[in-house]
Amino acid sequence: MSKSKFIRIRDKLFISLTPIVIALVSVSMLIPKNKIGVEEGIDNCKMMLDIWGVMLGFVITALSILLTIHENRYVKMLIDTKHYSTVLFSYAFCCTYLFIAVIVSIILIYGKIWNNCIYILFKILIVTTITSLGIALFFMFKIIFKGNN
Repeated sequence: MSKSKFIRIRDKLFISLTPIVIALVSVSMLIPKNKIGVEEGIDNCKMMLDIWGVMLGFVITALSILLTIHENRYVKMLIDTKHYSTVLFSYAFCCTYLFIAVIVSIILIYGKIWNNCIYILFKILIVTTITSLGIALFFMFKIIFKGNN
């Protein structure tokens, strides 16, 4: 296996697993353990559904732009350096995590389902989506700063 292929596989594993690992560690050790009632939990779901829906729309738009515009010097640089698939993968995984969060929120809201286990899952979804979005933003800023050199 060539070194560049190994690096791409390593990057994809990092992109896909890091948000989950960070979420599990932070929810189990760092985030305070508290309980909230059903009404407050459903209200939180509604609020996060709005946020996740907007973020999902923006990330899908960014992914669509990356897939359709090849004349841009930033995209050409990504293709030349073989980072294009890694960046697309990071955005696609971010979309996947956000989509899962949206679906879970919709189910919780309309089913009026809330308990302590669901609250822990909800906190894990929040940290996972934030971490995944952070990774996607990291790649975007890396593209911008590398392209300006």
